[in-house]
Amino acid sequence: TRMTVGQQRGWDAYWETLGIKSSDQRLNLSEIFGNERPVVFEIGFGMGASLFEMARDNANCNFIGVEVHRPGVGAVIASAGDAALSHLRVMCCDANHVIDKMLAD
Repeated sequence: TRMTVGQQRGWDAYWETLGIKSSDQRLNLSEIFGNERPVVFEIGFGMGASLFEMARDNANCNFIGVEVHRPGVGAVIASAGDAALSHLRVMCCDANHVIDKMLAD
């Protein structure tokens, strides 16, 4: 899938800090975010505009967005990274795997 220059810049600049890689390990949310705030889990955020706005406007929650469309992931992490949002993370994978393997009940 093609990415725009901005989407690729976001991926290159912020994936290491805002991205969560798919695995078979349970996520430790307090370790990921460094706090115990509630976590909003967004499945299929598209280009990420609404996810970014929710995170920007609500610092009392942490946010994890899952999207299979790599350009959308690049777009939202570019926005989040540029805005220095430390309570937003993204995953580029199938949400079913995340729910089945990576999230606690």
